[in-house]
Amino acid sequence: MSQYELKESFQYATAGSQENAQFIELISPHRKSLQYYHPVKSAFMQAVHFLNDDASDDEKSEPPKETPDSVDSEGVMSLMYACPDVDMNKVFLNVYELLKSGGGRLDGQEKITEPILDKLSSVDLEGVVGAYIATFIVPSPTGGR
Repeated sequence: MSQYELKESFQYATAGSQENAQFIELISPHRKSLQYYHPVKSAFMQAVHFLNDDASDDEKSEPPKETPDSVDSEGVMSLMYACPDVDMNKVFLNVYELLKSGGGRLDGQEKITEPILDKLSSVDLEGVVGAYIATFIVPSPTGGR
């Protein structure tokens, strides 16, 4: 598990009171959510291959400058946006479904729902998608490392 710290907090109701959202706990995908996980992984791999194909022969022979520990959500999102063949709308929709199907909890306790996603700022929507990919797809055996 990992967590994404919200840049812009919002209020939500829980147990009869109003709370300020602080973070989204990210939970690794499970068998029932693989239908949403695989398209995101495929899009990430497509972006990695695009970057590799676009690199010069000298750059290809150099070892990677980043290790999985140094990959962040912004870097992942920049890589994916740079690939013209990646449909980012599908990436976002699939990560949203991953979060709603048990892949995330607001402040570590509330299930992620459509109304909660609707309250996230655009900065946090992008950040949580990048964090999910950086946490669960980049380190995977075929995740580009």
